[in-house]
Amino acid sequence: MIEADLSLFTEIDARRQAEAKLQNVLERLENRAAKRTTELQEANAALRVLLSNMTTARDEYDHRVLSQLKGLVLPVLEQLRGRLYEDPTARAYAEMLEENLMAVTASMSGSLTTVFKALTPAEQEVAQMIMRGQSTKDIARTLSREPGTIDFHRNNIRKKPGLRNSGQNLRTTLLSINWKYGGIPHIPPWFSHRSSWCRPTYPVPWYHGNQPGRKNQQGTATMEKNDRDLEPTLLNGATDELVPGLSRRSFFMAAGATGVGTAASLLGGTSAQAQSTDWTQPGNNNGVIELQKTTGTEVAGDVGIEFFGHCALKFTSPGGATALFDPWRDDPSGAWGLWFKNEFPETPVDICLSTHTHFDHDAIHRPVSTMVLDRMVGNFEFADLKITGFADKHACVAPGWYNWTNALAEFGVEACPPNNVSHMDMVVYVIETGGLRTLIWGDNRHNPPQEFWDTISEIDILTLPVDGSMHILSYDQGNDIVERLNPRVIIPTHYLNETTSYTLTTLQDADEWVKSQNSYQMLDSARVSLNAGDVAGMNREFMYFGHNAMTAWAREFSGSVPPQTRQWSGRSGISEKASATRHALGGL
Repeated sequence: MIEADLSLFTEIDARRQAEAKLQNVLERLENRAAKRTTELQEANAALRVLLSNMTTARDEYDHRVLSQLKGLVLPVLEQLRGRLYEDPTARAYAEMLEENLMAVTASMSGSLTTVFKALTPAEQEVAQMIMRGQSTKDIARTLSREPGTIDFHRNNIRKKPGLRNSGQNLRTTLLSINWKYGGIPHIPPWFSHRSSWCRPTYPVPWYHGNQPGRKNQQGTATMEKNDRDLEPTLLNGATDELVPGLSRRSFFMAAGATGVGTAASLLGGTSAQAQSTDWTQPGNNNGVIELQKTTGTEVAGDVGIEFFGHCALKFTSPGGATALFDPWRDDPSGAWGLWFKNEFPETPVDICLSTHTHFDHDAIHRPVSTMVLDRMVGNFEFADLKITGFADKHACVAPGWYNWTNALAEFGVEACPPNNVSHMDMVVYVIETGGLRTLIWGDNRHNPPQEFWDTISEIDILTLPVDGSMHILSYDQGNDIVERLNPRVIIPTHYLNETTSYTLTTLQDADEWVKSQNSYQMLDSARVSLNAGDVAGMNREFMYFGHNAMTAWAREFSGSVPPQTRQWSGRSGISEKASATRHALGGL
């Protein structure tokens, strides 16, 4: 009995000792875990500090790189681009270099890029004006909007990612983001010129570099090849400052209303210069000499129509003669901002014509043309083409939401006849070839006098400037013209074409108007070929090019095709006979 009790006590003691050892091991493990946790927490804190320092150092490095690019590289690159105007291949390489710089520095753009990408065009414009310190009333006055509309945009801007719950006023928040990344407003690419992607930009860009009429250190007036493009100039030849008492908005509006010459008198610098470059065009008039021998001869066959965006249309007659109407460019005064994504392509053509002197219709220097008929009134006949010009007036009251015609009245000139300013004069054209009569409406008013309608007579193909914003003609005005002329084919023009034009045009596409018609075709190409026999069976058929546009440069006059060339498929606008004729002639 006693032995059994001793054995039990011995076992109990052994268990107590084992439990004590286990408890000791557990405490050591817990202490070690606590120590390791403390070490990890300290390491994490140190890593956070290190990461923050690395981010700050990276931002500072990005700032330095962008500042050096802006001050040292880009001015030289722009000088180089200007001097390479006559060499398309070298110019293309310069543009590739610029694009590569943009790609390399894309990660340095900062958070303002993300913020601006989330904004609508109207919100972006308001945001920039807020950053410049303008009040709601100032912005409303500048944009001709109600203050309530501006407040609506401000509230929407505050709700965008990166601006929510900032605890600061909107201007301070935008400027703090902007300053953090080098003081450069990172506006989306469509909002600034491709040559000034690292410069501060406003709704209308202002550029540095060689400017028309500026003088070099020796005091001699310089005239670079690209000066004919009349880029916006720096005021007083140095800084982005206006002469006393003149706001930037006032200068833009004055330039748009009264012309570059009048607006230039408001600046401290010298006036712009321009020179003809037609003598540098490649090719010669051998083809025209051969085609003129056929003048007065009617040729049956297809009529080719090629769309270059906006109102620019190129016609190819069955006999091979070509005529291009209303090539476009950006406004040289800068008043109306950046409209087009590229320069108008240097396409070869026999005849280039312009309906009026607005920038989006008058780039007659761009096509490689043998003849230029600028606002021609009267009759012209060449090969199997007959062209008649009728003088009338530009639409002078904007029917849509954007009252662009008000700009003229603000600066003391009249838009509407009989005392309209000269650039509101208009010429419409009737081109006859291949048994078809086409009316190029241009931007003509919707209500010309009766003698206009009597003279025009019957029309097979009608072009009309109608878009969703109703910039030139409203839907009803366009429909009334169609009803009055009763054409067999209608081609919409002067609308937003994503291949060629920017949102800054304030234009919209023409989809809604076209789809409201009884019969329409959504063309899948920038070319269409029409035959008089086929057209005779049509009745008010709308043919809509949509976002298709010709952008390719002529291979026969250039050693290489620029990288941005787009090729379009679909029915060719040039008949086999016309192509064979041109190939055999070996020239324009």
